[in-house]
Amino acid sequence: MAATLALALFSLASCQFYGIKRRGFMNYLRSFVEPVAIMFPMNILEELVKIFSLSVRLFGNLFGGDMVVASMFTLIPFVVPTPVMLLEVLFGFIQALVFAMLTSVYVATAMGHH
Repeated sequence: MAATLALALFSLASCQFYGIKRRGFMNYLRSFVEPVAIMFPMNILEELVKIFSLSVRLFGNLFGGDMVVASMFTLIPFVVPTPVMLLEVLFGFIQALVFAMLTSVYVATAMGHH
């Protein structure tokens, strides 16, 4: 869980960095009070939920795949787990792609006007 949390924190930090770099510090802060100032706590909460969402999604999917492989090892020790492990590698690539796409969407949102 620590690795997925670290990846999510790095993703959030890059969103903040590129948002400030592209829009300027004051304009970036101003985006947190749009459309009205009362939305500031909700927009801050949204940024924190992004961390939780990315890390839990990645951890849950990878952990689920590991549990499938482990259960296959207990049922049929040598024959069945090999294709399942190859499928797990495919799922890992898919999860990396989803993580990268969500991060790029978050960065694009931070850089542009939403």
